[in-house]
Amino acid sequence: MGFHLGTSVSAGPFRVRLSTRGIGMSAGVPGFRVGMGPRANRVSVTVAGVRYSTTFGGRPPRRTASVRPTPPGVASTAPGAGYGPGYAPPPVEMNSTTGEDATTLQPTGPGDVVEQLNKASARTLFWPAAAVMLGILVLVALALPPLAVLLLLVGTPAVVWLRYWEAARRTVVTFYEVEGPAATWYESLVTGHPALAALGGAWRIQARGNLHDTHQRKVNSGASSLVQRLTLGFSLAPPQTLATNIAVPSITCGRDALLLLPDRILVRTERYWSDVTYDQLAVAAGTTRFIETGALPRDGQQVDWTWEYVNVKGGPDRRFANNRQLPVMRYGTLDLTSPTGLRWSLQLSRADVAEWFATIVQGPARPAPAPTRISPAVVLPSVPRTAPTVRSEHSPFARPGGGSLFGYADLLDHMPGLHKHDGMYAVLDFETTGFAPGRGDRIIEIAIARVDRSGVIHDEFATLLDPEGRDTGAVFIHGLTNEAVRGAPRFVDVLGDIMLRLDGCVVVAHNAAFEERFLAAELARAGVRADRFPALCTLWLGQQVFATPNHKLPTLARHAGVPLPDMHSALGDVRAVAALLPRMLDGHRRPLGFPCAPYATYTLPIPAAGMARPRTRATGIKRGTDGWMASILARLPMSAAEAGDADAELYLSCLADALADGKIVADEARALAEMAGTAGLGSAQVAILNQRFLESMREAAFADAVLTAEELRSLRSAAKSLGVPEYFDDLTADRPTEGQRRCGHCREVGHYRSRCPVLQARSDNGSVI
Repeated sequence: MGFHLGTSVSAGPFRVRLSTRGIGMSAGVPGFRVGMGPRANRVSVTVAGVRYSTTFGGRPPRRTASVRPTPPGVASTAPGAGYGPGYAPPPVEMNSTTGEDATTLQPTGPGDVVEQLNKASARTLFWPAAAVMLGILVLVALALPPLAVLLLLVGTPAVVWLRYWEAARRTVVTFYEVEGPAATWYESLVTGHPALAALGGAWRIQARGNLHDTHQRKVNSGASSLVQRLTLGFSLAPPQTLATNIAVPSITCGRDALLLLPDRILVRTERYWSDVTYDQLAVAAGTTRFIETGALPRDGQQVDWTWEYVNVKGGPDRRFANNRQLPVMRYGTLDLTSPTGLRWSLQLSRADVAEWFATIVQGPARPAPAPTRISPAVVLPSVPRTAPTVRSEHSPFARPGGGSLFGYADLLDHMPGLHKHDGMYAVLDFETTGFAPGRGDRIIEIAIARVDRSGVIHDEFATLLDPEGRDTGAVFIHGLTNEAVRGAPRFVDVLGDIMLRLDGCVVVAHNAAFEERFLAAELARAGVRADRFPALCTLWLGQQVFATPNHKLPTLARHAGVPLPDMHSALGDVRAVAALLPRMLDGHRRPLGFPCAPYATYTLPIPAAGMARPRTRATGIKRGTDGWMASILARLPMSAAEAGDADAELYLSCLADALADGKIVADEARALAEMAGTAGLGSAQVAILNQRFLESMREAAFADAVLTAEELRSLRSAAKSLGVPEYFDDLTADRPTEGQRRCGHCREVGHYRSRCPVLQARSDNGSVI
């Protein structure tokens, strides 16, 4: 499930709809309006803060805590910690690590959503009693069948309506409008949430007890502490009590749950609710060595072995006959805490997922902590008639002068003095280690394509970048490990190539504010002070043109029929945006202008480049109908640096080995793609090397001045494997004459195998032919 914004939410028989005139609710047939049922809230989240309004009987927020007492903590040993015969379990004091639950956690979020949720959850359901009463009345009235039928005809619809009406009264409706960097941050959280659900193991630590003496450690596998834990669940669907128009990443553990909303984290314990704002949330990621006594997670990393019962030196205790070995796993840890008492200690089977979660939840694009309450009477921005979302007509990307490095497009008839542009566009995309350049996150892949207004690509540049000691971050999203970027050029090494592509162009990016922040940070780090670039954000432009459920790049590409085979690859995203750009410009139909004109970037003082060559990559190659080589060429940039002699010889040697059997298989194709990427080659350079290889095969075939049918088949098979099946169409096999006959055994000209003197000599000597 992706990040989605809608304009209506259903709650039982009611439908709540958000429009330009406010929030309305309908029930039953169209036109029948009721004034009771679920309360509706409207929350607008941007980078500047949170705006909150409520309707249907709203009142100022009231901070109250439930009086329900906290349940006592559980104290026992961890599952699987066994004891040998004759030994009594040593007393281990287990301390609860769960902190405050929703019954005692003081809410700190904006608005009165928590109060509404607690009030809705506390409502008593009467429809079950009504159904039982109806059944009793029907049984009593069986003596008079017409009366029983009448009761059924009247009472059944009433009970059904009561059931749905009560379900609606137990539901709180909240509409979210998320824009700007806050939308980017929350979309990334929603997009990455399935990685949590795909974990082989995830647990919440309920209690922990330290092992103090030697005997306790010996009978507990040499561990330093015992823990109690429960399995976690992950979902993107909100609970029935909360109806909203967005996907809600949720973490559940038994009766407890955390719901990550754009403006707060809701905390649920059974039917009690509280919340914590992001500014009060502290998230710490780490790793731990854990002796696993249960089933091993499929994606866990085993780092050692131990024994169920150990001696004082850590070896197996020989007194126990059934002393089994236990694996020691490396798990990721997450600690979520707040000053108000929230505490969730989690174990995840993958440490990199724990680090990703900690990074994104603490990212700089979170909504600001101080909410501003607004009245329902305030006129909010209008909604475009063509788009079924609740985004406003003018996003932050559309305002001239809205960025520190980019000057964004706006309508020419709205803003006087804007500059027209009829030249080239530079489509830009980054893959990064995280979302916070201010906290040290770096670019690890960059791609730029110079395109004209019709979408024709004239030049491409793509390379991996060394983040200079920074971890690559969420590998499961962009696929770039620390090993993949080791030895790649630094940003400053390719700065001249980047500026050459931006020269005289309007910069185009999908959610351009993200690229702007990182580009500004990298330029500042390199000591380059650039003027503002004219820029166009295709996220904003897509909102004006396409009527899609959301305006993420995959959604727009699918809607327009543009292929996107390499999502989260910088070059793949750039090509998709380049293909969408002319359709967006044509569909907008209103001229755009820019607050600044393109300028000559070669006038900037560019630092001297290092010696590292660009490093390309071909991701997601598939054999397809055109073969492996065609897939490799399609995923490399159009051109790059020429191959050095050593790289060229290495590639040609690998290609010769791959085609020794006349075809390229999957492992050979991946090896060739990796070799081409390490050498920094583009599709043009690889095509030249492939041509050199085919010409060497042609030269070898004509060495004896005779081209046999078998040699021609080998040439054409190699050409087909390299994606140019027509390369040898100009050749025909020679028809052998008396003087051109070639032996199939000794390969000499002048005779066939049946008259080979070598075979004849073996036959005369009694050898087996």
